Amino acid sequence: MHVEFAAVARPSWIARLTGKDVRGFKYSVSNQAIRHTLKNHGNAKVEAARGQLAVTPDDFRQLPAIVRTGALRSAGPHRSPHQRVVVTNEIDGLGYYAVFEVKTGKERLELWTMRKKVGAWR
Repeated sequence: MHVEFAAVARPSWIARLTGKDVRGFKYSVSNQAIRHTLKNHGNAKVEAARGQLAVTPDDFRQLPAIVRTGALRSAGPHRSPHQRVVVTNEIDGLGYYAVFEVKTGKERLELWTMRKKVGAWR
């Protein structure tokens, strides 16, 4: 199941990063993305060793704020056939790093994974 939570407000920026026209697209999150994120970034001990904090279920409530004013950048090389965009934002002293895949056929940017740490991502 996918839940759309915000319209893509800066489509021209994303087009510059990905070469994809995302006008009218929505940001979305799925149960699969939540499971993936919690499995890979939800263990406090593992994340502490990475210099990060464990992502909790409550962190997904921050996604609208993260994408509304966050910084956009390319995700760099990856194995996915879909273009990816990273959105970073600092909220209440916590830095969020969210990776979205551009799904042109579905007209949405789907959350792939999310990380969290104290302070901003550089």
